[in-house]
Amino acid sequence: MRVPQDTSVAGVTLRSADVERSRAFYREIAGLEDLGDGTLGWNQVPLVTVIADGVSGGRAPRAATGLFHTALRYSDRGELGRALVRVLQAGLLTGASDHGVSEALYLDDPDGNGVELYFDRPREVWPPPSAPGDKVGMFTAPLDLEALLAADQGEPQNGAVVDIGHVHLKVSDIERSVEFWSGELGFDVMARWLDQAAFLAVGGYHHHVGMNTWNSRGAGPGPRELPGLEEVRLRVGSDEPVAVEDPDGIRVVFT
Repeated sequence: MRVPQDTSVAGVTLRSADVERSRAFYREIAGLEDLGDGTLGWNQVPLVTVIADGVSGGRAPRAATGLFHTALRYSDRGELGRALVRVLQAGLLTGASDHGVSEALYLDDPDGNGVELYFDRPREVWPPPSAPGDKVGMFTAPLDLEALLAADQGEPQNGAVVDIGHVHLKVSDIERSVEFWSGELGFDVMARWLDQAAFLAVGGYHHHVGMNTWNSRGAGPGPRELPGLEEVRLRVGSDEPVAVEDPDGIRVVFT
């Protein structure tokens, strides 16, 4: 299967120990709309679905393959600024980075599933590649939170969109996962960080899929009775959904 160049991330399904608690988080902190039946989205477009599915409690395991974070992308920088206010008021911010291509906030949902909230800078100002073989320059520097908070002072932008810009996965073997996503599915490797992380995309985007082995090298998936990632959905324009599994058993649905 070779994915088309307009492929995008359609959504994720997450296992949760408390669906109502998770719905409240994605509604009140991320600012998504509650669409019912455990699904949250934007302008009636489903993005995040939370399910109980036999989860007995606990938090998503750190040292296991699966989800590193779901990255919700805000088309309006002011919307991200308003999200930052909510995150700070709730005491949930775990990190904030300037990646050159984007401004990003990091936190966890109540089940320990990682979440990134971010705003893309225009492509014309993305940094050039800095390493041989990379197609885009990305870095990690401290984010100017004061400047982002100032963006919250503007008027809300009509037609602002929140979608899932990318998903970042915890994998057990970077080379094996890169071969699957690039060799089998046709994603381009946009950037790499040593032998520990890779970022892949189509259509010249900085990344639709990230992957790392920082806590998961050689690991297996977490127990299904714990919270975690159930599936990732990619929008490819097919008439019928097609499901595959990546080398770590992560379910990927093309829809």
